[in-house]
Order: sequence, then C-alpha cells, then structure tokens
Amino acid sequence: MGKSSLLRWVERTAGSLGRPAAFVNARGLAGRSPSDLVLAAGEALGRRNEVKAALFAESALPGPGAAERALGLLAPVCLLVDEADALAERDHGFDRGFFDALRAMGQDGKLVWISASEHDLFDLFVMTGLTSAFLNDARKIHVGALSRAEAARFVEERTGGPTHTAWACELAGGFPPALGWIVDRLVEGRRDLAEVERELGRWVAPLFKLWWQRLDDGGRALLKRCAGEGEGEGEGLRVEALEDAERRRGRGLVDAGFLIEGEGRLRLQGRAWHDFVRDAG
Repeated sequence: MGKSSLLRWVERTAGSLGRPAAFVNARGLAGRSPSDLVLAAGEALGRRNEVKAALFAESALPGPGAAERALGLLAPVCLLVDEADALAERDHGFDRGFFDALRAMGQDGKLVWISASEHDLFDLFVMTGLTSAFLNDARKIHVGALSRAEAARFVEERTGGPTHTAWACELAGGFPPALGWIVDRLVEGRRDLAEVERELGRWVAPLFKLWWQRLDDGGRALLKRCAGEGEGEGEGLRVEALEDAERRRGRGLVDAGFLIEGEGRLRLQGRAWHDFVRDAG
C-alpha cells in the first residue's frame, strides 16, 4: 500500500475523527502558496466558492493572513496532504507565519493535519528556511522497515530502557508490526523470551505469508538464497557475487524493507523473517 492509499483510507474513515476530511495533493496544486492549498481544501469539501470569496475579498490577490482566515472557515477540519514534500521545496510560497497559524489551529482543536511525504519534513523545513516548530506537535509514523537505530529507539522509548533492545531488534529486524507486538509483551512483564519468540512466530506468520505471496518468483528465490542456501545461515549474500540483474533485484528488496544491506552483504530483516523465508515452500 502506498502513502496516497493510506491517506485515502483515512479519508474514507474520517467519521471517527468527528470532522470532514479534505484530501489535497500538494504537488498538484495550481501554485505553491498557502492560498492554493486552502482553495484546494475548500474544493475537496465542496466549499470552493466560499473559500475563494474569503481569499479575494479585498483585492485580486490574497492579502496577508487571507489563507489562514479562509482555512478557519472550514474548521473543524481534517486536512490530508499528500506529497507534502512539495510544501518545503525551494522557491515555495509558504512562510513561517502560515505554519505557525496551522500549529495554533491544531492546538485549539480546529485542525487535524495528516500528511504523507517521501522525505522527513523536519529536515526539509530546516533546509529551506521554514520553521520546524510546526512539526514539534506532530507524531511521525514511519511506514516501512526501520533502521537499526530507529528500531532500538522505538523499543527503548516504550519499554523504558535498553534491557531487551538487542534481542528485540535481532528478532524483529526493522518491521514495525513485529516490534510493536514484542514491546507489548515486554510491557506486560513477560520474561520468558523463548516463549515470546515462539508466539511472535505464530502471530506474524499470516502477515509474512501475505508478503511472500506478493513477491515474484525471482524475489522469492533471492530471499531464499539470503536465508542460507549455499552460504552460512544468516550471513546473507555478498553483493559483489551477484549478477547485475540480481543486484538490482536485491536493491529493490532492500528498498521494500525485506532485506538490509551492509558490509557488502544482503541479509534478511530479523530472525523471525529469516526463519519464515528459510522454511517457506
């Protein structure tokens, strides 16, 4: 599922948020300005004329604060912004004042902002001179496999320390669903780690089967080789030993989160995924 599909799912289930949802593709805006964003939100809600009148009430061009006032007419609202990276591109029309206004609306309960982006917005905002304060109240959800550092931080923040961090990361790799399941067991006070590992294998098997079925034969074959066929189990494959086509396929599996690359080798993400791939028919 792509990030746009995730936002569309939120749009369909927005009734649980208690407010209408406006889906906007930031990269598809007529211009790169707050007014364009708000006008697109108004159109998504069937209120384009109302928003347009507020934006251009005093002149042919929106004046200072016009976008913020027009967005206030739509409140309370859930603003779903796809391709949010575009808001932070150079030569943007967005400024600190607009994002400060959005932050205030969020704190007042008038606005729920949910955005999807390929890159970290915090870093992009800093690079292009926008304020990052807008994102201080935000919760970032990484969709896909986490890096080892991200996985370790995820475990430690939720369990209160590093006691089981290495074990959890080695077992689950960077898969958020598996890490979340393990963390819940640790928070419950479970200390029989061998039993927790067996239970995780049973719980995660349906998800792994779904992923396995969606892979093509070439992808499954390469993962099988990484699981230990022909080399030491768990050591993965040396990238330099792969043919060009295999190397490209392997990099695609890395991008998808099924493999990790390091020290010149391709390895499977975590012991649970490794064991599933090794035993898969």
